Amino acid sequence: MVIVKRKNIYKSKPRLLISSLAVVLLFLSIYIPQSLGRTNEKWDQGRSDINYYGVFQSVFYNIKNTGCDYKKEKEISYYIDKYDLDVNINHKLNVDANMKLISKQPQKEFDFTLYRNYKIRSLNSNDLKSYAQNGDFIHIEFNKPIKNTNIEIKYSGYHPNLYSNNQAVLLPGYFAWYPMAGGKQLYCMFEKSNNTIYGYNPYIRNRKCMYNVSVKSNYSILCNLVNKNKNIFSGKSDSLTIIGGNQVIKKDNMFENYYPLFLTNEMNYEKFSNTRNNYLNKFEKRIHNTFHIKPTFENKKIITIANTIRNCELGNYAEFDDYLIMSNAGFFDDQQIMKYYIYHSDIDMFYKDILANIPLTENSQDYIDAIYHEIDNQLDCLDNETDKDMINKYQSLKNRIKENIENKGLDNYLKELGYRIFN
Repeated sequence: MVIVKRKNIYKSKPRLLISSLAVVLLFLSIYIPQSLGRTNEKWDQGRSDINYYGVFQSVFYNIKNTGCDYKKEKEISYYIDKYDLDVNINHKLNVDANMKLISKQPQKEFDFTLYRNYKIRSLNSNDLKSYAQNGDFIHIEFNKPIKNTNIEIKYSGYHPNLYSNNQAVLLPGYFAWYPMAGGKQLYCMFEKSNNTIYGYNPYIRNRKCMYNVSVKSNYSILCNLVNKNKNIFSGKSDSLTIIGGNQVIKKDNMFENYYPLFLTNEMNYEKFSNTRNNYLNKFEKRIHNTFHIKPTFENKKIITIANTIRNCELGNYAEFDDYLIMSNAGFFDDQQIMKYYIYHSDIDMFYKDILANIPLTENSQDYIDAIYHEIDNQLDCLDNETDKDMINKYQSLKNRIKENIENKGLDNYLKELGYRIFN
C-alpha cells in the first residue's frame, strides 16, 4: 500500500492551477486579434483580402464583375492638407489622428478610406452631424456645408499581412493604414488583361501634404519623412511609409537604402548590395538605350521591404514622389518592374499585355524586334478559322506600330512609348 500524505496534494494544487491557467492564457493569446505577420504558408489570414475583394472569384472561377477590376481614382474636390499622427504599436496598431480637411467648395458630405480592420473608437469635428464606417470607407456628414475643418479620429486594428505588432511593422505608403481622402481601391486586379495581375493597389497616393508623425514602439522606426528625433518624423510627401523591427539603414553612392535585418551580416549585405547595384545600373541603362528617356526613379531613396506579400504581382514595388519601395525578393526581374509601369499607363490593354510579356533589351531595335516576335508568337497559337477576330487584332496592331515607326522614326516612336509608360 502506498500512502500519500494529504498535505502534498494540497501543495501541488496551486502549482496545477497555475500551470492550467498558463496553458489557458497561452491558447487565448493565440486568438487575440492582432497583427502577427506570420510567414508560415499554412497561415491563411493573409488570403482574406483576395477573397474579400472578389479577386479569388475572378482569378480561379472566372467570375467577372466582382468589383475588383482596377479603376483609376476619381478626382475629388477636397483633400487633407496636414496630418498629425500619434501612433502606438503594441499587439496591434493604435492611432490618434488630427487631420486638416480643405474643400475647394462648401459641401456637407465627405468620404475617406481606412482599411476595414482598423476600427474607429471616436471621431470628432466642429458641426459634425454623423459618421459611419462601412468596410474600407468612412462617410462623414456635417450639419452645414464647410470649406475647411479639423477632424480628430482615434482607431485601432491590424492587418494580417501588412503587420504592426510588438516585434515589427510594415505599413507601405500605398496602403490606407491612416485615413485618406476619397474612395480608394485597396486591392485590385487587371481583369481585362490576359495576364493574371492582382494584389495590393500600389498606385494609391495622397495629394502632397504635411505629415507630423510620432511613433511609440519597442523598436526604432524608419520612415520616408525627415527624422526629427527618435521615432518622430515630419515633412511633405504624397504618402507615408513606416517600417521597423527588422530593418537597418545602409548608405552607398546615390542611394539611401533600408534593408531587411538578415542582410546585416557582411557577406549577405555585400552580395545583396552588389547584385542590387549592378541590376539597377543595367536597368537604367536599358531604359535609356531603349526609350531614350531618363528613368523617373533615378536617384530616389530605396526602401527594401521583406517579402511578406506573397503570391501577388502587385504591391512588391511602388514608386512615390521621393522614394521607392522594393521587395527584397522581387526586384531583380526588370519584367516585373516594367509591369508596374505598363499596366498603370494609358496604353490600351491589348498592347499592354504584349509589352508586359517581353523583357527589356539592350537597344531600341532589339526591343521593337521583341514586340514583333511576341505578336508573331501569339498569332502562331491562333486558329485561322475560329480566331479570325483575334488574328485581325494582332495584325492590325503590328501594322499600326510599323506605320508609326515609318512616320516618326524608331527612336521617336519608342521615346513617345516610354513617356506613356513611365509618366
